[in-house]
Amino acid sequence: MKNLTIIENSADFKPSDFDEIMLSIGWTTPEIISQTPSYAEYDMFRSYDYYLVAKIGDKAVGILQATCDKDRFDTAYFYCVVVHKEYQRKGVARALLREFNKKFSHTTIRTIVPKNKTDGAALFLAKFGFENISKNYDLYSRSRELGFESKKINVEIVENLPDIGIDEYKDILNSNFIDTDDINSTLLYKMCGVYHYYAIAKIDGKSVGIITAITDRDAFATTYLNSILVHKDYADNLVYEALLVSFLKRFSHTTIWAIVPKKQGLDVVLKNFGFRENSANFTPFIKLPNEFKH
Repeated sequence: MKNLTIIENSADFKPSDFDEIMLSIGWTTPEIISQTPSYAEYDMFRSYDYYLVAKIGDKAVGILQATCDKDRFDTAYFYCVVVHKEYQRKGVARALLREFNKKFSHTTIRTIVPKNKTDGAALFLAKFGFENISKNYDLYSRSRELGFESKKINVEIVENLPDIGIDEYKDILNSNFIDTDDINSTLLYKMCGVYHYYAIAKIDGKSVGIITAITDRDAFATTYLNSILVHKDYADNLVYEALLVSFLKRFSHTTIWAIVPKKQGLDVVLKNFGFRENSANFTPFIKLPNEFKH
Protein backbone atom coordinates (compact mmCIF):
# COMPACT_ATOMS: atom_id res chain seq x y z
CA MET A 1 0.00 0.00 0.00
CA LYS A 2 1.31 3.45 -0.93
CA ASN A 3 2.41 5.80 1.85
CA LEU A 4 2.24 3.01 4.46
CA THR A 5 4.87 3.35 7.16
CA ILE A 6 5.56 1.10 10.14
CA ILE A 7 6.87 2.67 13.35
CA GLU A 8 8.39 0.58 16.12
CA ASN A 9 8.01 1.18 19.87
CA SER A 10 7.11 4.82 19.37
CA ALA A 11 4.36 6.95 20.90
CA ASP A 12 3.99 8.86 17.64
CA PHE A 13 0.25 8.31 17.31
CA LYS A 14 -3.04 9.95 18.21
CA PRO A 15 -5.13 8.10 20.83
CA SER A 16 -8.24 9.02 18.87
CA ASP A 17 -6.93 6.98 15.91
CA PHE A 18 -6.82 3.87 18.10
CA ASP A 19 -10.30 4.53 19.40
CA GLU A 20 -11.43 4.67 15.78
CA ILE A 21 -9.67 1.39 14.92
CA MET A 22 -11.22 -0.48 17.87
CA LEU A 23 -14.63 1.05 17.20
CA SER A 24 -14.51 -0.03 13.54
CA ILE A 25 -14.03 -3.71 14.47
CA GLY A 26 -16.42 -3.74 17.43
CA TRP A 27 -13.80 -3.98 20.18
CA THR A 28 -15.09 -0.90 21.99
CA THR A 29 -18.11 1.39 22.19
CA PRO A 30 -18.59 5.18 22.20
CA GLU A 31 -19.58 4.91 25.87
CA ILE A 32 -16.31 3.23 26.82
CA ILE A 33 -14.33 5.75 24.78
CA SER A 34 -16.02 8.67 26.52
CA GLN A 35 -15.09 7.25 29.93
CA THR A 36 -11.44 6.46 29.08
CA PRO A 37 -8.77 9.17 29.32
CA SER A 38 -6.63 9.53 26.19
CA TYR A 39 -3.38 8.83 28.07
CA ALA A 40 -4.67 5.29 28.78
CA GLU A 41 -3.74 4.40 25.18
CA TYR A 42 -0.10 5.31 25.89
CA ASP A 43 -0.13 3.37 29.19
CA MET A 44 -1.48 0.30 27.42
CA PHE A 45 1.25 0.35 24.79
CA ARG A 46 4.00 1.01 27.32
CA SER A 47 3.16 -2.24 29.08
CA TYR A 48 4.03 -4.34 26.00
CA ASP A 49 7.64 -5.30 25.30
CA TYR A 50 7.20 -4.71 21.59
CA TYR A 51 4.59 -2.95 19.49
CA LEU A 52 4.21 -1.62 15.97
CA VAL A 53 1.93 1.04 14.55
CA ALA A 54 0.97 1.15 10.86
CA LYS A 55 0.37 4.68 9.59
CA ILE A 56 -0.83 6.19 6.36
CA GLY A 57 0.34 9.77 6.47
CA ASP A 58 -0.33 10.90 10.04
CA LYS A 59 -3.21 8.48 10.60
CA ALA A 60 -2.70 5.22 12.52
CA VAL A 61 -4.59 2.36 10.82
CA GLY A 62 -3.12 -0.78 12.39
CA ILE A 63 -1.48 -2.10 15.56
CA LEU A 64 0.65 -5.12 16.51
CA GLN A 65 1.45 -5.99 20.14
CA ALA A 66 3.79 -8.63 21.57
CA THR A 67 5.37 -9.76 24.82
CA CYS A 68 8.79 -11.41 24.97
CA ASP A 69 11.52 -12.46 27.34
CA LYS A 70 13.70 -9.68 28.68
CA ASP A 71 16.53 -10.09 26.17
CA ARG A 72 14.38 -11.23 23.23
CA PHE A 73 16.57 -14.28 23.30
CA ASP A 74 14.32 -17.32 23.36
CA THR A 75 10.55 -16.84 23.37
CA ALA A 76 8.00 -14.26 22.20
CA TYR A 77 4.20 -14.18 22.46
CA PHE A 78 2.45 -12.47 19.56
CA TYR A 79 -0.53 -10.90 21.32
CA CYS A 80 -2.59 -9.35 18.53
CA VAL A 81 -2.64 -7.55 15.20
CA VAL A 82 -5.56 -5.19 14.59
CA VAL A 83 -6.38 -3.19 11.44
CA HIS A 84 -9.07 -0.57 10.90
CA LYS A 85 -12.00 -2.11 9.02
CA GLU A 86 -11.66 0.29 6.09
CA TYR A 87 -7.98 -0.68 5.60
CA GLN A 88 -8.28 -4.45 5.86
CA ARG A 89 -7.19 -6.69 2.96
CA LYS A 90 -4.82 -3.97 1.77
CA GLY A 91 -1.56 -5.43 3.07
CA VAL A 92 -1.47 -3.59 6.42
CA ALA A 93 -1.54 -6.72 8.65
CA ARG A 94 1.00 -8.36 6.34
CA ALA A 95 3.37 -5.40 6.68
CA LEU A 96 3.05 -5.44 10.47
CA LEU A 97 3.70 -9.18 10.75
CA ARG A 98 6.63 -8.96 8.36
CA GLU A 99 8.33 -6.38 10.59
CA PHE A 100 7.57 -8.41 13.71
CA ASN A 101 9.00 -11.57 12.16
CA LYS A 102 12.19 -9.78 11.15
CA LYS A 103 12.77 -8.79 14.76
CA PHE A 104 11.93 -12.18 16.28
CA SER A 105 12.87 -14.74 13.61
CA HIS A 106 15.50 -16.19 15.98
CA THR A 107 12.96 -16.95 18.73
CA THR A 108 10.15 -19.42 19.25
CA ILE A 109 6.92 -17.45 18.80
CA ARG A 110 3.58 -18.54 20.22
CA THR A 111 0.16 -17.06 19.59
CA ILE A 112 -3.45 -17.89 20.46
CA VAL A 113 -6.33 -17.43 17.99
CA PRO A 114 -10.10 -17.55 18.66
CA LYS A 115 -11.65 -20.72 17.22
CA ASN A 116 -14.15 -18.91 15.00
CA LYS A 117 -11.24 -17.18 13.26
CA THR A 118 -8.90 -20.14 13.03
CA ASP A 119 -9.36 -20.97 9.33
CA GLY A 120 -8.55 -17.49 8.09
CA ALA A 121 -5.90 -16.95 10.73
CA ALA A 122 -4.23 -20.28 9.93
CA LEU A 123 -3.88 -19.37 6.26
CA PHE A 124 -2.53 -15.94 7.11
CA LEU A 125 -0.14 -17.11 9.82
CA ALA A 126 1.13 -20.00 7.67
CA LYS A 127 2.57 -17.42 5.27
CA PHE A 128 4.82 -16.31 8.11
CA GLY A 129 5.92 -19.74 9.32
CA PHE A 130 3.29 -20.41 12.03
CA GLU A 131 1.90 -23.91 12.53
CA ASN A 132 -1.33 -24.99 14.20
CA ILE A 133 -0.27 -27.18 17.15
CA SER A 134 -3.70 -27.95 18.61
CA LYS A 135 -3.29 -31.66 17.77
CA ASN A 136 -0.37 -31.98 20.16
CA TYR A 137 -1.14 -29.30 22.77
CA ASP A 138 -4.08 -28.21 24.87
CA LEU A 139 -4.63 -24.59 25.78
CA TYR A 140 -5.43 -23.54 29.34
CA SER A 141 -6.29 -20.13 30.77
CA ARG A 142 -6.84 -18.75 34.23
CA SER A 143 -8.89 -15.58 34.72
CA ARG A 144 -7.88 -12.82 37.09
CA GLU A 145 -8.73 -12.97 40.74
CA LEU A 146 -7.77 -10.66 43.57
CA GLY A 147 -6.15 -13.15 45.89
CA PHE A 148 -4.76 -16.65 46.15
CA GLU A 149 -4.83 -18.87 49.22
CA SER A 150 -1.95 -21.31 49.38
CA LYS A 151 -1.53 -24.47 51.39
CA LYS A 152 1.67 -25.21 53.27
CA ILE A 153 3.99 -27.42 51.27
CA ASN A 154 7.35 -28.68 52.51
CA VAL A 155 9.30 -27.53 49.46
CA GLU A 156 11.62 -24.52 49.43
CA ILE A 157 11.01 -22.08 46.57
CA VAL A 158 13.73 -19.68 45.43
CA GLU A 159 12.43 -16.88 43.21
CA ASN A 160 14.39 -15.01 40.51
CA LEU A 161 17.79 -16.17 41.77
CA PRO A 162 20.02 -18.55 39.73
CA ASP A 163 20.41 -20.85 42.75
CA ILE A 164 20.75 -24.01 40.69
CA GLY A 165 23.73 -26.00 39.48
CA ILE A 166 24.21 -27.07 35.88
CA ASP A 167 24.26 -30.77 36.83
CA GLU A 168 20.99 -30.45 38.77
CA TYR A 169 19.38 -28.60 35.87
CA LYS A 170 20.53 -31.20 33.34
CA ASP A 171 19.27 -33.95 35.64
CA ILE A 172 15.79 -32.35 35.67
CA LEU A 173 15.79 -32.05 31.87
CA ASN A 174 17.13 -35.54 31.27
CA SER A 175 14.44 -37.03 33.50
CA ASN A 176 11.91 -35.34 31.21
CA PHE A 177 13.63 -36.75 28.09
CA ILE A 178 14.98 -33.33 27.02
CA ASP A 179 18.37 -33.27 25.30
CA THR A 180 21.05 -31.41 27.28
CA ASP A 181 24.11 -31.84 25.04
CA ASP A 182 24.28 -28.14 24.09
CA ILE A 183 23.56 -26.71 27.56
CA ASN A 184 26.38 -25.30 29.67
CA SER A 185 26.39 -23.21 32.85
CA THR A 186 26.64 -19.92 30.93
CA LEU A 187 23.56 -20.75 28.88
CA LEU A 188 21.69 -21.89 32.00
CA TYR A 189 22.18 -18.61 33.86
CA LYS A 190 21.50 -16.58 30.75
CA MET A 191 18.26 -18.51 30.27
CA CYS A 192 17.17 -17.75 33.84
CA GLY A 193 17.92 -14.08 33.34
CA VAL A 194 15.76 -13.63 30.25
CA TYR A 195 12.48 -14.60 31.91
CA HIS A 196 10.40 -12.05 33.78
CA TYR A 197 9.78 -14.66 36.45
CA TYR A 198 11.39 -17.96 37.34
CA ALA A 199 11.41 -20.02 40.49
CA ILE A 200 13.41 -23.06 41.57
CA ALA A 201 12.00 -25.78 43.83
CA LYS A 202 14.37 -27.39 46.32
CA ILE A 203 14.06 -30.39 48.61
CA ASP A 204 16.85 -30.80 51.19
CA GLY A 205 18.95 -28.31 49.24
CA LYS A 206 18.61 -30.17 45.93
CA SER A 207 17.02 -28.39 42.97
CA VAL A 208 14.20 -30.60 41.70
CA GLY A 209 11.96 -28.27 39.65
CA ILE A 210 11.84 -24.97 37.79
CA ILE A 211 9.05 -22.73 36.50
CA THR A 212 9.48 -19.89 33.97
CA ALA A 213 7.04 -17.21 32.86
CA ILE A 214 6.76 -14.12 30.68
CA THR A 215 4.47 -11.21 31.45
CA ASP A 216 3.71 -7.74 30.16
CA ARG A 217 6.19 -5.14 31.29
CA ASP A 218 4.22 -4.03 34.33
CA ALA A 219 2.84 -7.49 35.19
CA PHE A 220 -0.48 -5.76 34.81
CA ALA A 221 -2.83 -7.74 32.58
CA THR A 222 -1.48 -10.90 30.94
CA THR A 223 1.02 -13.61 31.87
CA TYR A 224 2.25 -16.62 29.89
CA LEU A 225 3.29 -19.68 31.86
CA ASN A 226 6.22 -20.69 29.68
CA SER A 227 7.29 -23.97 31.28
CA ILE A 228 7.16 -25.98 34.47
CA LEU A 229 9.56 -28.91 34.80
CA VAL A 230 9.94 -31.28 37.74
CA HIS A 231 12.40 -34.13 38.09
CA LYS A 232 10.46 -37.36 37.51
CA ASP A 233 11.65 -38.78 40.87
CA TYR A 234 9.90 -35.88 42.66
CA ALA A 235 6.79 -35.57 40.51
CA ASP A 236 4.57 -36.91 43.31
CA ASN A 237 6.10 -34.76 46.07
CA LEU A 238 3.88 -31.68 45.54
CA VAL A 239 6.67 -29.89 43.71
CA TYR A 240 4.37 -28.83 40.86
CA GLU A 241 1.96 -27.44 43.43
CA ALA A 242 4.69 -25.55 45.31
CA LEU A 243 5.93 -23.91 42.11
CA LEU A 244 2.41 -22.92 41.07
CA VAL A 245 1.61 -21.52 44.53
CA SER A 246 4.64 -19.24 44.28
CA PHE A 247 3.81 -18.26 40.71
CA LEU A 248 0.15 -17.53 41.41
CA LYS A 249 0.92 -15.43 44.47
CA ARG A 250 2.78 -13.12 42.10
CA PHE A 251 0.41 -13.17 39.12
CA SER A 252 -3.09 -14.08 40.32
CA HIS A 253 -4.29 -10.55 39.39
CA THR A 254 -3.54 -11.22 35.69
CA THR A 255 -5.07 -13.46 33.05
CA ILE A 256 -2.71 -16.42 32.64
CA TRP A 257 -2.29 -18.56 29.51
CA ALA A 258 -0.53 -21.92 29.28
CA ILE A 259 0.03 -24.27 26.32
CA VAL A 260 0.42 -27.82 27.61
CA PRO A 261 1.49 -31.00 25.76
CA LYS A 262 -1.35 -33.50 25.63
CA LYS A 263 -1.39 -36.52 27.94
CA GLN A 264 1.43 -35.52 30.28
CA GLY A 265 -0.62 -35.06 33.44
CA LEU A 266 0.08 -31.36 33.93
CA ASP A 267 -3.52 -30.57 32.95
CA VAL A 268 -4.71 -32.12 36.24
CA VAL A 269 -2.35 -29.92 38.24
CA LEU A 270 -3.42 -26.77 36.41
CA LYS A 271 -7.11 -27.51 36.92
CA ASN A 272 -6.50 -27.79 40.65
CA PHE A 273 -5.26 -24.20 40.57
CA GLY A 274 -8.15 -22.60 38.73
CA PHE A 275 -7.03 -23.09 35.14
CA ARG A 276 -9.64 -24.24 32.65
CA GLU A 277 -9.12 -25.89 29.30
CA ASN A 278 -9.75 -23.32 26.60
CA SER A 279 -9.04 -25.44 23.53
CA ALA A 280 -12.72 -25.31 22.59
CA ASN A 281 -12.52 -21.54 22.17
CA PHE A 282 -8.91 -20.90 21.14
CA THR A 283 -6.30 -22.58 18.96
CA PRO A 284 -2.55 -22.37 19.76
CA PHE A 285 -0.06 -21.64 16.97
CA ILE A 286 3.73 -21.79 17.11
CA LYS A 287 6.57 -20.54 14.93
CA LEU A 288 9.95 -22.13 15.53
CA PRO A 289 13.18 -20.17 15.04
CA ASN A 290 14.40 -19.83 11.48
CA GLU A 291 15.74 -17.34 9.00
CA PHE A 292 12.82 -15.15 7.94
CA LYS A 293 12.86 -14.53 4.16
CA HIS A 294 9.60 -12.70 3.41
